[in-house]
Amino acid sequence: MKELNWRLILPTAGVLGLIAGVLPMILGPQWLYTTMPIVMMISIYFLTPRVQENRLQTGVTASVLSAVITLGLYFVYQYAMLPAADATNNLKAAIGQFFMLVLVISVGGSWFFVKVHEWAEKKRVEMESKQQARGGRVARRLGNADEPKKKFSQMSMQEKFKKKEAQEDNIKK
Repeated sequence: MKELNWRLILPTAGVLGLIAGVLPMILGPQWLYTTMPIVMMISIYFLTPRVQENRLQTGVTASVLSAVITLGLYFVYQYAMLPAADATNNLKAAIGQFFMLVLVISVGGSWFFVKVHEWAEKKRVEMESKQQARGGRVARRLGNADEPKKKFSQMSMQEKFKKKEAQEDNIKK
């Protein structure tokens, strides 16, 4: 197995994990269950197109790492602000949901983003090859392809008249 691109994974997961860990401190502890899944998906979304190899492993790794950083900050916050018994109950609930989030978002989300990215790349290559086969841009079929096409409002009166005559000639033919 090839190595993961840690230069992309660590900063992305670190920054997003810190953001998701700090938001529940500001907005309230119940926001952990909203911010953590969103950050996990965003980390996959940011990394999938930028990595050429091991896209699925990179997405899962970044997603899990951002969730672990978020949970670490949440643990510190819970033990600093609440009594130990309440903090322990909150943390058990968070860890209980963590494994399901990893399964659904990290694995499922990474697989989905990788497949969508591969499909989009395939379609882009197909469209480029079709354009190459046609000989350039479709919008410049008439006239010189090197010359930029003018809007009707930018044309002089003579150009407008010639264009109108050409259209009428095409209609008659």
